Amino acid sequence: MIHELSTALRVALPLPGFWSARRYVVVVLAVLVLGCNRDNAVLYLGHTVYLSDNRDGRDALSRWQAWKVRRWLKEARVPASFNTKKEMVDGVFALMAPGYGMITHETRAGDGSVLHLFGIEVPRADQDRVIVCRERNGKFDLIDDFVYDTDKRVIDEIAISGGKIIYRTREGSTLFRHDLRRP
Repeated sequence: MIHELSTALRVALPLPGFWSARRYVVVVLAVLVLGCNRDNAVLYLGHTVYLSDNRDGRDALSRWQAWKVRRWLKEARVPASFNTKKEMVDGVFALMAPGYGMITHETRAGDGSVLHLFGIEVPRADQDRVIVCRERNGKFDLIDDFVYDTDKRVIDEIAISGGKIIYRTREGSTLFRHDLRRP
């Protein structure tokens, strides 16, 4: 494709000899990138992200933009605790990639605390970033944070037992156990 583009440009735009076919391609690509539609730009975690113009509603991000957003989403720090539920929800929702979704699940633990699970869709990766906060005494503490392959079975239940967080399917099968983070 690059060869065809450079040949077409050489014929269409004859320039002095020092302009090689590769330079044509670099110039054209720079013009395309710099001249792209800025109306579809959004701010995500302090970075400018350009949404794709897909008409069918799928893949809100180009492959390149999705790669960058995946990296930022996976590397973003989550505070160890939140003072209010609104602060927790706002903090976690800020991680949600533009054009992608999130699942939430809330369950009461055996000790009376409430566990809040958030599964944030990682763009074009068949993964979720899973964040679990524990609500106890009016405070919300981060107790788990990891990336989960969504091509495996769905996390439907969470529980705390013996210093571990247990993740289960709807049928009750244990998917895995993680050590409980101490706030």
